[in-house]
Amino acid sequence: MGVHDWEEKAFNTEFEQALIQVDQLRKIDPSFTIDSLRNMLETAYVHQGNNWTGRGSVGDISHEAVIAAYQQYLAQWERELGQAAEDSKEAPGGKPS
Repeated sequence: MGVHDWEEKAFNTEFEQALIQVDQLRKIDPSFTIDSLRNMLETAYVHQGNNWTGRGSVGDISHEAVIAAYQQYLAQWERELGQAAEDSKEAPGGKPS
C-alpha cells in the first residue's frame, strides 16, 4: 500500500458520492436543471478559492473530487442534450428535416 493511497481512495469516494448526489437531484427534483448544476459547479469553484482558513489536504481532496464530478456530469449532460437536439432535427425515416 502506497503512502498516498488514502488520498486516491478519499478522492474516489468523494467523486462517486458527488455523482450520485447530482444524479439523484436530477431524478427527484423537477426544478433541477443543467443550469442548476452549472451554478453548483460555480459555487464549488468559489469555495475552492476561499481557502483562507486552510482546509488541509483532506478538504482539498474533497473539493477537487466534487469539482471533477460536477465537471464530468455536466459534460455528459451537455452531450445528452446535444444528441437529443440532433435527434429532434431528424424527420421520420432518419432524414434531416
